[in-house]
Amino acid sequence: MPKGVHKGHKRLDLTGHEFGRLTVIGPDPERKYHWLARCECGVILRPSLGDLRRSKRPLRQCQPCAHAAQRKEHTRKHEPEYRTYYSMLQRCGNPKHESYRNYGGAGIAVWDGWKGPGGYDAFLAHIGRMPFKGATLDRIDNGKGYEPGNVRWATVRQQMRNRSNNILLTLNGKTQCLADWADELGLNRCTVRHRYCKGWPVERVLGPVAQGG
Repeated sequence: MPKGVHKGHKRLDLTGHEFGRLTVIGPDPERKYHWLARCECGVILRPSLGDLRRSKRPLRQCQPCAHAAQRKEHTRKHEPEYRTYYSMLQRCGNPKHESYRNYGGAGIAVWDGWKGPGGYDAFLAHIGRMPFKGATLDRIDNGKGYEPGNVRWATVRQQMRNRSNNILLTLNGKTQCLADWADELGLNRCTVRHRYCKGWPVERVLGPVAQGG
């Protein structure tokens, strides 16, 4: 049975159906089993049903739009935000990536909405452009993956202090990492870490040197 025909030789009506950037506007009056389809840019194509429904590389836009998309994709791959985005996907989804063990292998995943076609646009729409040169992608809660509400641009210092292996101390209702407490209280970080490792109570760990040495 020819493509585009139902049993009883009734032609399948694709009028109004959308295939990517193409919208079918009706049967091709000059070519049997072909259709007239309008690209979003206004160009009229004359695809067959096979062109629209083939499993590999189906027709989804006119050639000028396809070339423009390729140029855009090539350009954006040089954007720092795209390189960061691609690196995120690799360390979470590529077992051969050098950091996969600490990310994808440890259960850290990327939200599905940031994968596949349109994934980068959705990611960028959520987090925005890098606010300063050298910004890094940081997960706010290291127990969660890369998902809406849990990512931000951060300085290298902020990211280092947000690592899951940082020591968090709470004093007078305030919680922050050991390094931040040391800086705030004017203490030597090594001294504070040494006290912590000896099992001292937090009041003595963060107390002045005269109290604990």
